[in-house]
Amino acid sequence: MTQSEGTVKKRTRIPLFWKIFIAASAGILILIHGALFWVNGFLRNFEAAQPKHVAEEIFDTYFADFSAGAYLDICEEGAAKYETRDNLITYLDTLTKDAEITYHSVSTGMDDTLQYVVRAGDTKFAFFTLEEDTEGKSSRFTRYKPGVFALYTDAKTKVNVEIPTGYTLYLNGVEVTEEYIVEKGIETPSCAHMPSGVNGTTLENYRVAGFIQMPSVEVLSPNGQQAPVEEVKKGSYRASVVPDQQLADQYSDWFIEAATKYAIYMQYDSKVAAMRFSSVAPYFDPDSKLYEDIRTVENGFVIEYERYEIKDEKASHFIRYNDDIFSCRVTLTHVLYRRGMDDYVDHLDITFYARENGDQILIYDMDSN
Repeated sequence: MTQSEGTVKKRTRIPLFWKIFIAASAGILILIHGALFWVNGFLRNFEAAQPKHVAEEIFDTYFADFSAGAYLDICEEGAAKYETRDNLITYLDTLTKDAEITYHSVSTGMDDTLQYVVRAGDTKFAFFTLEEDTEGKSSRFTRYKPGVFALYTDAKTKVNVEIPTGYTLYLNGVEVTEEYIVEKGIETPSCAHMPSGVNGTTLENYRVAGFIQMPSVEVLSPNGQQAPVEEVKKGSYRASVVPDQQLADQYSDWFIEAATKYAIYMQYDSKVAAMRFSSVAPYFDPDSKLYEDIRTVENGFVIEYERYEIKDEKASHFIRYNDDIFSCRVTLTHVLYRRGMDDYVDHLDITFYARENGDQILIYDMDSN
């Protein structure tokens, strides 16, 4: 065997320094790669959670190709809840036709709510909010979800409606809530003619604004009857108590007879109309001041006339206040005919306040309308 064949070749050893260096470098590269992966995921999730993306998605869904009917379907009622759907659709279609629709964020003063206003041209017509999504909330940042959708209108038409206490107001067929009452306990003339312990009719004044057109006004009594409503002036209405038809059927003739005799008595003429107090007295309460006022009235100094006529008699507005007290309005025309002179026409319009006592009725007070 030769020397060269017997020689064992030595292995080259890697120095410890390089072993440490290579291991450290590999570890650093793994850490960097992991950190970059984490940062990339964090930034991606952070960007996805930004509210601007949710707002943009909402805008693209509901406003980019705007449909008034579809938007009203998701809107909260808000100030326009008493306006008709047809009026709102016409308003929105007119406003948004050929107009550029844009949106921008506004401050709400609440950290967990973001609000965006939507405009057609320069006119604000809607807004929507983003709310904190508690279910999708991360420990690092807040996610948002769609919140409230609402409508703005520049409609300034408003109505004031006075209705009897206890009645219900409907505007465009929608029941109006008590938050729109601006005044309660408004007394009507009946309150001054009630005996102790009995309440007359009081009213509540509702004020509602934001209509595009004047709304329909309907008022219902506690038992669902439709109350008479009159327009006092433009935009102001007053509802009356629903008359008691049973009282009307039972006592209309009696009150017309009482008013007729009272009218003739007040135009007393010994030759033509000798109506004595004894003929009037049975209709009035002898314990009332009214009774005494009628008995002692100076009715002997009226104009002379040759004949008279009572016409257009009507008893109406029977209102019950409790089991015993009610009122009735009587209108009639009393004409005195005078030779060689113009006829004297007296239009009588009186509300009588009466008390039932079994089968007996007595008028204890009255008021001229």
